[in-house]
Amino acid sequence: MRDWHFYILRCADGSLYSGITTDLQRRVREHNEGAAGARYTRGRRPVSLAYSERLPDRAQALRREHAVKQLDRAAKLRLLADATPPPDDLHLPDNNDMSFATLGLIEPLQRALAELEHRTPTPIQRQAIPVVLAGRDLIAAAQTGSGKTASFALPLLQKLNAGTPASSN
Repeated sequence: MRDWHFYILRCADGSLYSGITTDLQRRVREHNEGAAGARYTRGRRPVSLAYSERLPDRAQALRREHAVKQLDRAAKLRLLADATPPPDDLHLPDNNDMSFATLGLIEPLQRALAELEHRTPTPIQRQAIPVVLAGRDLIAAAQTGSGKTASFALPLLQKLNAGTPASSN
């Protein structure tokens, strides 16, 4: 029996989108890359995973989605701020076929990276970029030359481009 996930995405325009799925990684990728993503998110790409919960069945996932959709925006933002999802729910897997688009980076950053011949994110980038895009705190350690600086700089450039205000802790 497959677990179900209730998830919340943060869209490029700052709006939130929630849904349910049995495959969280695939669903986030669909929202960012294909026509299979929700109509709402297609015009608000890129999206990044902001929150998820693992639930035992579809009925419970639907109930959780309904309950969260009834909350006002401030309550949803508190849910995101207070949550500490397990790392396997927030981080995308180490996958050499993963692209910067899959991580939720905007097209201008993807183009700049391609011009510099950086087509595949490094392991630290695959783990850190979604966390920083979701607005979470992050401490990372990796070898010199592993792409740590880009792991922080790329999401910050994206937030600056979107005019996303910094949040105070």
